[in-house]
Amino acid sequence: MRGYQSPFFGFRFFVSKPSLWWIPLMGMAIAYGLLMFVFVMVAYSLWPGSGESPLEYSGDALKALGLGALVALGVWVVVTPLLFTLCFEKMLKRMHLMKGDVIERISLLKSLQSSLYIFFKTLGWRLFWVV
Repeated sequence: MRGYQSPFFGFRFFVSKPSLWWIPLMGMAIAYGLLMFVFVMVAYSLWPGSGESPLEYSGDALKALGLGALVALGVWVVVTPLLFTLCFEKMLKRMHLMKGDVIERISLLKSLQSSLYIFFKTLGWRLFWVV
């Protein structure tokens, strides 16, 4: 194992090269923007009308917020691992090329198949991590 493949040395290399930062940061910004968009759109579409009593309105508003949070959590569990796979794969390729390694070109389809395999194998942990 080379030094930069160790987690601590790899992290130090990553921190010392700001040109590697923009891909993961953009991926995180897109992912969290998507989460906020999904939450707001679900809550907005389920938001109660104005012709109800204050108690019913409060209950329906809380239900809309709760369902928006639940759908956003589902998007977080399903979409963000795939998005982060794409972002971090590109970053790791650049990292190895900067170090002078020769990397084997793998098709995007093969990479996503591998990620989906791991995703489905760990889906139970992702969904029931609170229990």
